[in-house]
Amino acid sequence: MTLTNGVEGGGISGQFVSCSITDDNLKYCHTLSSLTEKAIDQVEDILKSSPGENRYTNVKTKMIDRLTESDSWRVRRLMESEQMGDRKPSEFFRSRKSLATSNTTEDFIIQVWKTRLPLQLQTVLAASSETDVAKILKLADAVHEVKHTTSKQVNAVDDYSALSEQIK
Repeated sequence: MTLTNGVEGGGISGQFVSCSITDDNLKYCHTLSSLTEKAIDQVEDILKSSPGENRYTNVKTKMIDRLTESDSWRVRRLMESEQMGDRKPSEFFRSRKSLATSNTTEDFIIQVWKTRLPLQLQTVLAASSETDVAKILKLADAVHEVKHTTSKQVNAVDDYSALSEQIK
């Protein structure tokens, strides 16, 4: 979780609403107490220069501006070379989608996601004419599950050379 997720959008602000906290100074103090050491290091100059009035609003705005990834950076991360790893294809898709901006189409996310899948999975999906995202994800998960089930089987290898040496 990033610092800004805690400061905006239901994090700390949501807690203030649910606890009926309206005092700006109290919000400011609660926000400071919720910051990690690393976060404080990143915004120390902002905290030192906060004004006497509207401290919470001022600090919140500056922290969000400084710590929120720009749209272009999020799209670049979406397109970078992160691979699926141990995740199911649908989990990997959701992680890619979480990096997208509001202007990023789902079709674009699907295309980027497909390029980051293992080659065998890309091949199966390329052969499919499915366009519904939920169905594509279900298919990808099913193929991935079959691949992992079969890849764990060990095939016996006939190596008689060692046995032959012992007999000689």
